[in-house]
Amino acid sequence: MKNFKLVLGLLLFTTAIFGQTVQDSKDYISEKVGGSNPLPNYANKIFFTNILRPDAEMLVGRKLSDDEFNHLFIYARDVYVDDNRSKWAWTVAQSVDIRGITKVSATRTTGQQNFYTITVYLDENHLAKQYSESSFDKKPKYEYISKMEILISDDSNIANNVKRAVIKMGEFYGISIRDGDKF
Repeated sequence: MKNFKLVLGLLLFTTAIFGQTVQDSKDYISEKVGGSNPLPNYANKIFFTNILRPDAEMLVGRKLSDDEFNHLFIYARDVYVDDNRSKWAWTVAQSVDIRGITKVSATRTTGQQNFYTITVYLDENHLAKQYSESSFDKKPKYEYISKMEILISDDSNIANNVKRAVIKMGEFYGISIRDGDKF
C-alpha cells in the first residue's frame, strides 16, 4: 500500500509538471499560426481571451455573453499590398465558439505559392462569424460561416501539429473534435 501511494504520488506529480494544459494548447496555436504566415504580405493573428472584450464584440458584430467570450477562438489575417507590409489592403477575422468545433483537417494548396489551410468545421449551434474590411470599402461586412480557414506557411509539421493542438484543446473542454484527415 505504501508503494502504491508513492507511485500514485509520483504519477500525479509528473502529470502536474509535464501535463499539457488548455493554455498550453492555446499558446502553441497562437505561436505557430502567428509565426507561419502563408505569404509574405500576410500577417496572421490568433486570439482566445487575450483580446479586449469590446474589440472581440466589434469583430463579431454583437455583444458576447460571458460564456461565449470565455470560449472564444478568433483567427485574423491582415493582408497588405506588398511584401514589406507598408500598405494595408484588407482584414478577415473569423470568430468561433470552441464548443462548436466538430472536426479539423489540414490541406496543402499548391500553385504559384504553396501553403496549408487548416479547416476547422463548425456546428450550427454556436458562434461562427466572419468579419471583413478592406481599404477600398471601409464598411465592415459580417457573415455566418460553417468553417474557419486558417492559412499558414508550407510546413506540414506545423499544419499537423496545430491540427492536433486544436483537437487537444477540445479535449480540455470535453469536446470530441474529429481529425478530418482520418476516416
